[in-house]
Amino acid sequence: MKTIQSAKRRNLQNHLTHLRLLILVGLSLIGCGSKLGRIRVEHVEAAISQSEVALDQAYLKNAKTLTPELLTKAEQQIAEAKKARETKQGLTSIQQAYQALASAQVAAQEATAMSRENELNTVIDRKSGEIEKLRSEMQQARSELKNAKFEAGRANQQKDKLESDLERRIQQQSDQVSRSQTEARQAREKRDRLQARYDQVCAESQQAKREIEDYQDEIRRYERQLAQAKAQIESARQASEEAKSRAITQGQRYSQQIETLEKQKILQDHDTILNRKIQEARVYAQRRQAWVPQRTGKTTLTRTQITDGRRELDRWDQAWWDGNLNTHLRFYNKEVQVEQLVIRTNGENRNYFSYEQMASVIREMAQNTWTQNASADKPKIEAEGDSLVAIYRLNKTSNRRQTQPALYDVWEREIWLHKQEQKWRIYREFWRIYEDVPKY
Repeated sequence: MKTIQSAKRRNLQNHLTHLRLLILVGLSLIGCGSKLGRIRVEHVEAAISQSEVALDQAYLKNAKTLTPELLTKAEQQIAEAKKARETKQGLTSIQQAYQALASAQVAAQEATAMSRENELNTVIDRKSGEIEKLRSEMQQARSELKNAKFEAGRANQQKDKLESDLERRIQQQSDQVSRSQTEARQAREKRDRLQARYDQVCAESQQAKREIEDYQDEIRRYERQLAQAKAQIESARQASEEAKSRAITQGQRYSQQIETLEKQKILQDHDTILNRKIQEARVYAQRRQAWVPQRTGKTTLTRTQITDGRRELDRWDQAWWDGNLNTHLRFYNKEVQVEQLVIRTNGENRNYFSYEQMASVIREMAQNTWTQNASADKPKIEAEGDSLVAIYRLNKTSNRRQTQPALYDVWEREIWLHKQEQKWRIYREFWRIYEDVPKY
């Protein structure tokens, strides 16, 4: 029995070791480096928390005594994960955390198996001693029976009494044997339950292996989508460079026209055109300066004011998702400045809206089915001067192109909110709309 249980334990150790190697290989495929990259701090914290919970469960199952090497290894891996987290090594941190999780789970499972095996061996040893004792007693009973028969030839008067005593003792021994058989059967049933639990652990290990393979496939898919997004960004950059080149060429053409006008002695028209262009450039520069605020990272808001402003932003955001557009629009200043930048693969388009134009566009946008990822698209809110700046990201499936992988439209809303006449109002908003991009 001990040989069988030892073989099963070795098989379990080999299987779980294979599982840990798969986790290590899967994580190494993500990439390496000291930067967090696409791995968020919440994911790292969640992985470390899971490994610590698994470590606590291993302690509860007496792994400190039964499997101290695995437990110590898990503790070291958790410490390395936390150290990597402090040094912003996101991939290393999450890798160490998952290795610690696997080590702690293996320690707990092996400790459970060893504890149950020790209990079973103890029961078997105790029952074996009782059986040997019963055999000795039966042998003694047989000896006494033989002596009784020998004495029966000499004393018939004691025969009945001796036979009665002998039958009573035999019945007692039979009862003890029956009880021993019952206990042995219970021990076998307990062994079968342990075997069933072992099979269940093996099945769970196989399930974990399949989940790791699914995670690897998902990571590879994200990497492909990221590569496509980078290619599209590069295309947009090239389009921007081409636009700059066209602007330079147009400027050169204007210069040639001015020289021609000078040669034709139409200096007065040239001065008029030049003054108009200068005035337009000044108006555009003043407008861009008003529309593109400088970020200092400093604020005059108190913590209470920031909390109050965040609550107003939550109400504004909730009104959008509830479809209550009238309430959503009441948070805006009537003189709000709204700039829209639509980014496509073939270039960019910039527009400026008044309050009425913005309200019309928002009502039109609300007809689409927008979604928001609870973790990746969580709004980022910062304090700047006397304002709160929040960025909300919405996405939906693109209606223009149906390809594989699917393409999406992303609507990024940058909100500038400050307090006017005891009420928080939005006085500036930037829209960046990315069309036909992979979701990553």
